Amino acid sequence: MPVEDFTIYVYCCVCDCYEKVVTRPLRTRGFVTKLSDSEAITMEIVGEFMGKDQDKGIWEYFRNHWRGLFPGLGSRTSFVKQAANLWVVKELMMGSSPGRWGRTPTASIWSTVSRCPSAR
Repeated sequence: MPVEDFTIYVYCCVCDCYEKVVTRPLRTRGFVTKLSDSEAITMEIVGEFMGKDQDKGIWEYFRNHWRGLFPGLGSRTSFVKQAANLWVVKELMMGSSPGRWGRTPTASIWSTVSRCPSAR
């Protein structure tokens, strides 16, 4: 499967799971993020799957190769902060608590994506 198709598929799966987990808006104050939460989580999943194990590497990969798919991608600092603040959502999406990660986070996230069928 081409990387672009894989990224779109993961995005659709993440959107489906995100809607099930997040039932009310996460932010009530401050600026609206340009990059959606689903996009940030998708970038992390695909980046980890592609072997990028640091936030800087993930951000650089998407900035250099997939800017068209993620037009709201801003600075690295904003991406890292947003991705870090979504840890509770990612935990809920994975269906595990922080102390139960008996396998690598990439494997956990990937198994979650494969359990969430896309409705699109």
